[in-house]
Amino acid sequence: MFRRTTLRHPDRVTGGRTGFSLVATVAVLALLAVIAIGLLSLSSVTLRSTGALDAQSEAQANARLALMLAVGELQRQMGPDQRISASASILDTSSGSADAEGVTHPYWTGVWDAWAAGAESFGGDEPSEHRTIAGASNRGLAPSYEANRRDHFRSWLVSLSREQREALETARDLPLRGEAIPDGDSNGVILMGRGSSGEDSPDTDLVSGGLLGIRSQAGSGSSPDGRYGWWIADESTKARILPDAFDAGGELQKSDWIARAMSAGSTGHDSIDVLEDLTDQADLRRIHTRRSLELPTEDLRGVRRAFHDVTPYSLGVLADVREGGLKRDLNALLERPILLREQRDDFMLYRFGRNSDRVPLQDLAAYYQLYREQVDYDGSRARNPLGRNLLQINNPDFTPGSKFKREYTNLYRMPVPVKVQFLLSYIGTQRQRPARNDPNQSRYKVHIGITPAVTLWNPYNVPLVLNHGPDRSTQIRFFNLPIALRWKKVGANGSYESARPTSLSWITNRDRYGGGVFRAGNGDRHTGFELFVGGQKPIVFSPGEVRVFSLRQTSGPEGGAQIEDTNQYRPIREVDPGWDPTNWLELPRSDRNQDPVHVEQERDSPLGNNDDGIGGALSFDANDQISFSVSAAENVDLANGAALQFFFRQSSVVRQGEGGAGDNKWMRRQFQMISRMHERGPGGRESQAAIDFHRELMRKGFPGQRDEIDFPPISGREIVGQTRPFLLVSLTAGCEVYHSTAGDAHGRRFASRPFLHSTPIVACPFVDREDYDSFYHHGWNWWVQDINSVLEAAVQVDPNNVNSYYGGGYSAEYGTTHIVQQEVPLTPLHSIGALSHARLGGYSLANEHLGPGAGETRVSYQYTTATGANGLFPHMVQAIGNSYAHPYLGPAEAVGSWTRQYSQSAGPKNIPMVDHSYLANKALWDDYFFSSIAPRLVDVYGRDQKITAEQLAQRVFFGSGQLPNRRIVPYRDGLTGTSLGDLFGDDDAALERAETMASHLLVKGPFNVNSTSVDAWRALFSSLRGKAVATLGLEESLEPNAPITPESSDGSMVAATSVANGEAFEGSPADPIEVEQWTSWRSLTDEEVDSLAEAMVRQVKTRGPFLSLSEFVNRRLGGGDRQLSVKGALQAAIDDPDVSINEGFRGPVRSFSQEEVSRMDPAFPEALEGPVAYGSSAYVDQADILRGLGAQLTPRGDTFVVRAYGDSLDQNGAVRARAWCEAVVQRVPEYLEASGDRADPAHLKQAELTNEANRNFGRRFRIIQFRWLSAEEV
Repeated sequence: MFRRTTLRHPDRVTGGRTGFSLVATVAVLALLAVIAIGLLSLSSVTLRSTGALDAQSEAQANARLALMLAVGELQRQMGPDQRISASASILDTSSGSADAEGVTHPYWTGVWDAWAAGAESFGGDEPSEHRTIAGASNRGLAPSYEANRRDHFRSWLVSLSREQREALETARDLPLRGEAIPDGDSNGVILMGRGSSGEDSPDTDLVSGGLLGIRSQAGSGSSPDGRYGWWIADESTKARILPDAFDAGGELQKSDWIARAMSAGSTGHDSIDVLEDLTDQADLRRIHTRRSLELPTEDLRGVRRAFHDVTPYSLGVLADVREGGLKRDLNALLERPILLREQRDDFMLYRFGRNSDRVPLQDLAAYYQLYREQVDYDGSRARNPLGRNLLQINNPDFTPGSKFKREYTNLYRMPVPVKVQFLLSYIGTQRQRPARNDPNQSRYKVHIGITPAVTLWNPYNVPLVLNHGPDRSTQIRFFNLPIALRWKKVGANGSYESARPTSLSWITNRDRYGGGVFRAGNGDRHTGFELFVGGQKPIVFSPGEVRVFSLRQTSGPEGGAQIEDTNQYRPIREVDPGWDPTNWLELPRSDRNQDPVHVEQERDSPLGNNDDGIGGALSFDANDQISFSVSAAENVDLANGAALQFFFRQSSVVRQGEGGAGDNKWMRRQFQMISRMHERGPGGRESQAAIDFHRELMRKGFPGQRDEIDFPPISGREIVGQTRPFLLVSLTAGCEVYHSTAGDAHGRRFASRPFLHSTPIVACPFVDREDYDSFYHHGWNWWVQDINSVLEAAVQVDPNNVNSYYGGGYSAEYGTTHIVQQEVPLTPLHSIGALSHARLGGYSLANEHLGPGAGETRVSYQYTTATGANGLFPHMVQAIGNSYAHPYLGPAEAVGSWTRQYSQSAGPKNIPMVDHSYLANKALWDDYFFSSIAPRLVDVYGRDQKITAEQLAQRVFFGSGQLPNRRIVPYRDGLTGTSLGDLFGDDDAALERAETMASHLLVKGPFNVNSTSVDAWRALFSSLRGKAVATLGLEESLEPNAPITPESSDGSMVAATSVANGEAFEGSPADPIEVEQWTSWRSLTDEEVDSLAEAMVRQVKTRGPFLSLSEFVNRRLGGGDRQLSVKGALQAAIDDPDVSINEGFRGPVRSFSQEEVSRMDPAFPEALEGPVAYGSSAYVDQADILRGLGAQLTPRGDTFVVRAYGDSLDQNGAVRARAWCEAVVQRVPEYLEASGDRADPAHLKQAELTNEANRNFGRRFRIIQFRWLSAEEV
């Protein structure tokens, strides 16, 4: 410190100058000292600052090194296609909880090898293929099922030693506890902390990585100069936050509402509590990073809490995780013509045994192409005056010259018989006065009256307009009536009892060629009765409509020709809508016995020959007492020896003189029900085998399974001039309720699932065995009901006498008048889930008639036909996308066998039996996708109609257009307008486009099915929450100009079709009569979606990780836990007891009864548990959910966030500086080496790759975002 001094002036001048110099010198020295000290301090600060900058640079360099090491490990582990990713929370030992219990590091990302297809296999898997070809073996049809898929595990994507990363148990129990600000002694660092997930986040939400040392000098003894750590997050396990691509501005067309149901434009992120206010579309369009995600909301903490549940960035490569390579485009494949020559195995989804036991890709094309080939959008092609200006489909026109054998759309546009009934009456009519010498002097005789009622169903979601006119009317021919009468009479002329029973087939046997007399020889071709629909009266069905038809007038014997059997249209045999029991077909036969006193014998034919020398009509007098019994019929009178047989065909197809050799016009039947055929025994009588079979078959339909029904005697006076009904015979397709539970005549007799495994929508149900197990496959029921009045006849009609009932049951107490079960596509499909309505059986490549011809019993009606008969057994519906086990295949089986007996002479025959759902899902979900690049040819596109697929693609890739699936976006690298155009044109170009189109596309917001985030699943399941979708109302459907309108609700929309037929409703009705459940959109409440999301996560933890997308969709094949073999994960979640979506089906009325199950011997009894209505439009199935979401699903991630840390240490191990960074890394379609002579095209499968780097490291990862993070941001 300097002291101030006062100087006195000296007396002499020289003495004063000397003192001043000294003072000045001292002052200068002091100043220099101050400057020196300051410079020294500045030098020290500068040296320290330079050291700190070097340390920070070193820390950042270490962080960048960590990032590069992480990206390199990501390229090695997740670059190849045949990889699966999931978070460690999937290892949760208590899968009953949504929390990750027993897992120390639940947010580490793990990598597993996929369930491979092709030459390579992983873990304990057997060699496998997408397609299932030949050899009915279950080997290779499923992956191994080790717990947590241990045998497929590869690595955790986090900084650890190699041994730790490659040990599955590390995530469970490694005692690594990272620190937000690591010091020199820390062994871990928090890479996702409260700066990312919110200040109030629990410790379990934080993610740590190990700290690994970096040494500048070699040698194990040297201390590290710095450390690094990294962690990789899989963004695919989170819900992508997106604006709704359908709300981008502009008026939506009808096609847009339909498209949205197959591919939602966004996820329902606002169903997550902390994001419920994030709904403004303009704000959503500005979100591209996590920081921009926080801008639209004031609740930063809330948004950050969703770090593990939502993401602003995720894109997916359309890769085949099983075989490697890219998926093939079904739009390109299914738009192609269906050609018979394309029968190679590479067109098969699966094939077994005989050439007909197959399901080709063309079966999907037959369904897909309906939108352009069969739907009439304005009625311009209608062959019915009521069909003009209506959106419609028409039943096939089988006029002469039609390609009947190639009519592979029959099952998608035919009226389906669900009830064929006939009321039997005896009619007392006066005889002509007998001659004096006639031993039979009775005044009256008994005729038999038949009053038919046929109930037809339009199962489709669009109007069905029947062809109109005599030539195009539909003939319904009931061939065999498998019951017989035995008469008793007591009167003044003595007693009488029939010596042999009189079959109804004999009673109804009539001459074909006229005169009303009976044909010599009594040929069995002329039994039964025939009806005609749509000859004079035009018939139109609204969507799902069930209508009953009955005779418009009585046909009596007086007119002769009125009762003869005919294959040509006759107005008198036409049936009109409604039930009129006052009209019947009156037949002049009742007793075939030769008793000249009690039976009026038939008169001779013009040829002078009596029919077989016996029989005619029972005669009586007014005071006689008449009784009778009813039993099963004899075979000798039955056409082909079949107990049951009726069929539909067009009235014009059997014109006289039509067709040449081999034409087989008699077999042009679009529908036929028939039972096993028998040849006659010795002497032309019924064989014993036929007697036993028919008796046992019919007993099951008799009250109490009795052999015979006895009717009490009545006085002849009571029936003179009267028509008295005594029996109702019913053949009905299966329904939901059981008759013992619901009441007689209200429900089915035999166990079946009529909307899944036992559908009536089939061209040829065959009753080949008499056991209850075989009945399950065809679903048909038969029974007889003794009655005293038409009022007792269970022919159910609505109050307007127009509609009948089906679905839940056959009556108003359980059934409904409208039930929509099948969808007819109105636009090109672009969701594999939407293929659930495609019929699988090989019909598209069939080229046969139903059978070889009338009278043939050795070669039976077992051919596969294009019209939908037979095919690969069993016939089922709602196969693709669903996962229900079949009760007659074991829990570990997708392929087995079944014993059939088409005819007695052929004997039992083992045929392949398959789980169509399992095999179709296995073939489709990993190998194929829909690009939605398809022509816009039809009216629902409005202003965009008449645009080709190429024009649409050019708009999307090089303009501002969007694909119908708005979640598929272009990837333009390496693509030009010319190269894009080369993918369109001829058939070769279509095949090339199918193989390569995925090279130029990405999925926006893919969702990993291995996600364990309840909120992410909630957002996914809420994708159609509050969104408008397409509706074609039941009543409005018959109005002009395709009145498709938008329908929305506050809930999440789901339906069995992309265009439903009613307003949205909430809840699961317990009563089957609620028509909305069978026709309308279902609106899932937030509570239902919440419980579904929680149940879904439980299933993922129980079964996962899923090693392919098809494994997620399918049930397990074996594996030890039979419940996991009953149904797939999503269906199990829907059916979880805590999920109320299908709660109304859990009562006893809507389930199988113990009585019917006890009569069966299934291979997999657990598959019979649960509701009967599986597969129905009323029941929410997993295919209904997958319809709108399936295109987004994946079992792996392609977008990852990498968090990296680096620090610098001094020589004492103290931390000198720290750095954090983050990168978003995206996998792209091209392989790692995609240019030069050694490049591999992007679409090649793994086994086809020639470049070793591509074989080992797969597709390229690109860093698309990078930023440095502060400690507070972590």
